[in-house]
Amino acid sequence: MDSRTLSPPPRSLPGALAGALLLAAARAQEGVEPPASRPAVPEWRVGKVRFETQDVFPEVEAAENVLFRAANFLHYTTREEVVAREVAVLVKEGDVYVPARAEELERNLRRLGFIAEARVEPAFQPDGTVDLLVRTRDQFTLRAGASAASFAGSESGRASIGEDNLFGWGKTLSFLYQVTPDVAGGELRYEDFQFLGTRNVLQTSLRSTDEGDSFEGSLVRPFDTLATPWSYGVRAGHVEDESEFFEAGEDVARVPRKLDYENLFLTRGFGPPESRRLFGVSLLHERTAFGAPQGTVGDVLEVPGEIDSWRIGPTLSFRDIPVYRKRTFLDALGFVEDISTGSSIQLLPGIRWRAEKGTEAQLEAVADAEAFWVMEPWGTSHSVLRIDASGRTGEGGGQGWSAGGFLHHYETGLPGQTIAINLSADFVWEGEDLPVELRLGEESGLRGYEARALSGTKRARFNVEDRIPTPLELWSFRLGLVAFFDAGTVWDRGEPFEWSQVKKSLGVGFRLGSVPFLGRNVVRLDLAYPLDDVEGTSGGLTVTLTSGQAFTLFQNPEGLSKDF
Repeated sequence: MDSRTLSPPPRSLPGALAGALLLAAARAQEGVEPPASRPAVPEWRVGKVRFETQDVFPEVEAAENVLFRAANFLHYTTREEVVAREVAVLVKEGDVYVPARAEELERNLRRLGFIAEARVEPAFQPDGTVDLLVRTRDQFTLRAGASAASFAGSESGRASIGEDNLFGWGKTLSFLYQVTPDVAGGELRYEDFQFLGTRNVLQTSLRSTDEGDSFEGSLVRPFDTLATPWSYGVRAGHVEDESEFFEAGEDVARVPRKLDYENLFLTRGFGPPESRRLFGVSLLHERTAFGAPQGTVGDVLEVPGEIDSWRIGPTLSFRDIPVYRKRTFLDALGFVEDISTGSSIQLLPGIRWRAEKGTEAQLEAVADAEAFWVMEPWGTSHSVLRIDASGRTGEGGGQGWSAGGFLHHYETGLPGQTIAINLSADFVWEGEDLPVELRLGEESGLRGYEARALSGTKRARFNVEDRIPTPLELWSFRLGLVAFFDAGTVWDRGEPFEWSQVKKSLGVGFRLGSVPFLGRNVVRLDLAYPLDDVEGTSGGLTVTLTSGQAFTLFQNPEGLSKDF
């Protein structure tokens, strides 16, 4: 018999109080809370550190549910060594016990992508030490599936298989094959966040499509904790693809491109965890070759010759993160979302040497900047403001620039729902390299309209969603409902913004989330109805099935996800 289904017998109020006192005394004896008489030591020290890595579902639950049993059978539980390496960076036996480090450890474990739940439980001992129990519960990480879709007359399909916790070592190996109106081919990816048992992160991908073959790889020592002193690494790749240009959603030009790049960087961090200052240097080399343009307007495109460029310069970052919050039901359904409040500013000035075949080489001053603010205007809300800009200037003046940003506001004060708002804008101009195009449609936040229905060099968009998590749950899958309104427009340089050109849509959607199976991700099904015509053509109800929100607290995705 399962004792969880039994209800305790009714007790009198005095009996209940006595039971509560006995329970409190027992917990104190177990060391869950600091003992009443603390030892006369200047500070608590970490004693024993123990680990408890658990499968996707507890054995009791798995015994009662065939899906849970299958998930555990197909899953390798994370090995203790993997968790121990994460723990050792922040907590060691004999160290001074700092609760903030235990909280950071929980955040880092949840961030790995294959841990569904993480807790660090302190047990205060009479000898002045604190024993720590690190509990983790895995997320189901085997991914396999196939899908096909028809959207506005365009067919696409994909099949994938992958494992994000290979044999319990936390490594990712995946293969994806997809066919879309733009490209057909496969991708093999391997990632190792503890390469050869170190803190270095290895990422590699190999793609073969009808556009060409590509390989990209990186080996990076990241700032994996708030106090990590150094970050360094190398990135390199060979990419063969096509730059595409659209009008009213139609492909009107394609330019084949081959890009080879190498990037080296080194960064040093200073200051306490809540106020970091990062200073470094970066060297980037790129070699880009373009093929002959194709398409109905390909002959009017100005395609540069082969470009060889070197960029070097300092990197400066200023991060102030005074408070971390644990939240649920913002972008996920039940998964603990860690929100860092504060500000971040990053500056990347530098010098670029550019040599284009057939023209004289020149030096350019380049700069990139990004500012980020995460705020809590009041107790039931979160707001994120991001502003970014970049530019290049040479002998003939400005050579190219871009600017953009967004304001996201999430209101959780209403009962049983979250109001999520996105207001964003982007602007770009390119004067010497291949032209850059901004797009807007189904894949970039304007639901109800064909992907890339609008294109130009200036873009504005607005989204508002009422996200309602329901109590409906089956086999760990929770259902969420969404009502949304989207609006946006794209126009070109030299043209004025016109309200009459703003396209709008209304819709409803469903979200499916599961902490054991999907972690922080959700499956998204949206039904959208466009309220305006595009180039005189009106559309009807559209259906989109993908993963991930149309926008999140910290991002505006630019494409529909490939993973479920």
